[in-house]
Amino acid sequence: MDISKSLGDLVREMREANGQTQEQVSGSGGMCNRHYQDIEGGKTMPSLDMVFKVARGLGTEADKLITPLWQAWKSDA
Repeated sequence: MDISKSLGDLVREMREANGQTQEQVSGSGGMCNRHYQDIEGGKTMPSLDMVFKVARGLGTEADKLITPLWQAWKSDA
């Protein structure tokens, strides 16, 4: 399982479901838009701090991002 890609896919799905742009999420989360784009694109593994910022930008709790990845990772192991 590629965790970076899976997280990026999940973040993009949540953002699109919320009707948000990448700029809105990065601005609300307090992060650089380019760094957010790299996270959403699965190009970088964010720190826990960045996961919290992404969650804030999406208007959700961090566990909504972490738990699905943990469940998928466990089932792959």
